[in-house]
Amino acid sequence: MASANWLKATTQKAGAMKKHLGQKEREQGNHSNKDIDRTLSKNNYSLGCSDYSEALESMKHRTKEVDELIPPKRIRKDRVTCCFIELPCPRELTVRGLSDDFFKGAYKTLCDFFGVKNVHGGFVHKDEVHTYTDKDKTLRTSLEHIHVLVSAYTPEKGINGKAFETRTRLKALNSALDDMCFRSFGIRLNTKETPTHKSVERLKEESELMDTVNHLLNIVNDLQKAEQKAVLNATEAENNALLAEERAERATTLTENVEIRKENAKKELEEITRQLKITKKELDSAAEDLESVLDMKARASEIHKISHIFGETVEYSKTMLEKTRAIGSEAYERVKKAHEERQKAAEDRAETEEMKRSIEPLYERANAEHEQAVQERKKQQQLRENMENEIEKRADELAEKKISIMFGNIPRSKAQRLYDFCEEVKYKDGSSVLDAFEQQEQELRERSKKKNRESWGLE
Repeated sequence: MASANWLKATTQKAGAMKKHLGQKEREQGNHSNKDIDRTLSKNNYSLGCSDYSEALESMKHRTKEVDELIPPKRIRKDRVTCCFIELPCPRELTVRGLSDDFFKGAYKTLCDFFGVKNVHGGFVHKDEVHTYTDKDKTLRTSLEHIHVLVSAYTPEKGINGKAFETRTRLKALNSALDDMCFRSFGIRLNTKETPTHKSVERLKEESELMDTVNHLLNIVNDLQKAEQKAVLNATEAENNALLAEERAERATTLTENVEIRKENAKKELEEITRQLKITKKELDSAAEDLESVLDMKARASEIHKISHIFGETVEYSKTMLEKTRAIGSEAYERVKKAHEERQKAAEDRAETEEMKRSIEPLYERANAEHEQAVQERKKQQQLRENMENEIEKRADELAEKKISIMFGNIPRSKAQRLYDFCEEVKYKDGSSVLDAFEQQEQELRERSKKKNRESWGLE
């Protein structure tokens, strides 16, 4: 059986692996590997994370966390930050239906070997099982396998791909996985034993023994599945019984409440009937008393009293009615005012949104015009500097030309005597002829500069 396959990767490459390891991308994306059976992609699953995006973010967070504690000397573009470890499941375990148990055991072994913080997720692929021809022209079938994303971390170097993948660590990991496979399933993951070292009888005995063991394991597995199914059915039946019992108790409680309410209603009805009978008797007695009253004055007095009481009752009812109306009117006004305020707030909000939408283009346009003005100002400044430099250059050339005209045809000794003569001749203000000439030349240059600036619109 082949050992674990290590594939070092950068953070960018790990991000690109989402198309291959993400469940959604696996089912819906287009892959260069035509041997992926999309009808089986639903059987793929992840360990240690919900999906590949979560594992990728966990790896990036771990890289940042370790870099703060053990900063790298320099960060290169092709810096190795993680590693994908691919491990196939032995065909025998797949046939026995134990591939999922193998992947869980392998993932736990990797967590123990590298540390839980450095293992970010495992992704089991069951949709790449296909037949292929090996290098020795043998027809073989690919295996179910798992890809595990691991940070390239060592306690001494931090995140460092070179220190992470060494021959010693490779051998140690293969040994740990081999021990796990032998302890849990009784077979070797990385066996070096060859059949040629055994006799034919021994090989036959081992083959028959292995077939018997596989048959027994299948029977045990079927029994375990049947037992689990029976336990699930029993649990479901028990839950249904408890649910039916709860419903029965609830129905009983409701029935008792209905009976209590019926009894209370019956008692209230009897009480009302009794009070009505008493009221009827009192009314009959009052009628008899009224009929027995023959005195018209007494009757008038009684009528007056009754009218007075009725009038007070009417006045009280009117007062209460007016108060009720006032309260209702006040409540109506408050509701109306609240409705108007809400409507106004909605209108203000809509108006604010409209103003915001109308202002945004103006703001963008103003920014663009401001940027354009800045660029124009820079261009004008550059043009002005170029023009000033050109003016100075032309003025210097003019001065040189004048000097050449003045002294060009005069021998050097004579030019020197002329210069000395101009220095000796003084004006009343103490300046020499040469000073007066240089001052005149300076004024000519200034006038020329000003005239050029005016002609170019700079002043």
